[in-house]
Amino acid sequence: MPSHRFEREIQEQIDDANRKFRVGQVTAIVGSKLTVTVDGATLTISRCASWTPAVNDIVLIATTQVGWIAICKVLP
Repeated sequence: MPSHRFEREIQEQIDDANRKFRVGQVTAIVGSKLTVTVDGATLTISRCASWTPAVNDIVLIATTQVGWIAICKVLP
């Protein structure tokens, strides 16, 4: 039984990360906001100021207390 508990705990950690982070593609930039497509849904979100995004960038987004925010560009 301990192995099942361990597997369940690992799966819970993975599920938690899946709720907090996503990867999407930038489809538009309007001022300081990005339009990002994630799992077929379109989101308009804020971004970190540490990079200059471009349309078609693949980005890591995270959920925060104020909503989703683009953290960074994901390099291939």
